[in-house]
Amino acid sequence: MYSTIVIVGPSAIGKSFAIEQLMTCYPELFACVRVYTTRPKRVSETERGDRAFVSEEQFEQMVRSGQLRIDEYFAGNRYGYHADDLKPAGRHLITNAPPFFVPKFLGLEGLLVVGLQAPAHYGAFLETRMKARGDSEESRQVRRTFIERDIRDLEALRPQLGSHGKIFEVTDDQTIPAEVIPWIMRRLKR
Repeated sequence: MYSTIVIVGPSAIGKSFAIEQLMTCYPELFACVRVYTTRPKRVSETERGDRAFVSEEQFEQMVRSGQLRIDEYFAGNRYGYHADDLKPAGRHLITNAPPFFVPKFLGLEGLLVVGLQAPAHYGAFLETRMKARGDSEESRQVRRTFIERDIRDLEALRPQLGSHGKIFEVTDDQTIPAEVIPWIMRRLKR
């Protein structure tokens, strides 16, 4: 049985990094779920198959036509997951999302939620990561307002996750390759 893996956590915690690690190390096992968004592309982002940057009008058309299974607002932008992209395709599906999206994913077959939580000293930790990926000061300021909410939302998910996943505290750049990726791979072999 193939799983749908959703990696959740606050901005800059390493969600995309975890996906890149899995896709690089195990390309035959994983397929990225494309996220449609009205968010502008970051300076540091290259063309990737897991993001489709669309206009508000294009996004609204997808909503009206019923193409999106999940449609949410986050940080002033819209994000959506196409229903066809969430169907098993002979590989494990993988995507990332803010924690409050998780209830929308709960109906998916074989769901595995991997929470990446910020450490107690998260302010400087996440700020450094946002700067490193090229976020503008304006973007960082907007994201700071959502980070607190994401941290609270992720903690609130702990009891709901149960057999659906696990939350890891990301304390440094080694947490994901040393703890998160091995746990995901062990979990998928069950």
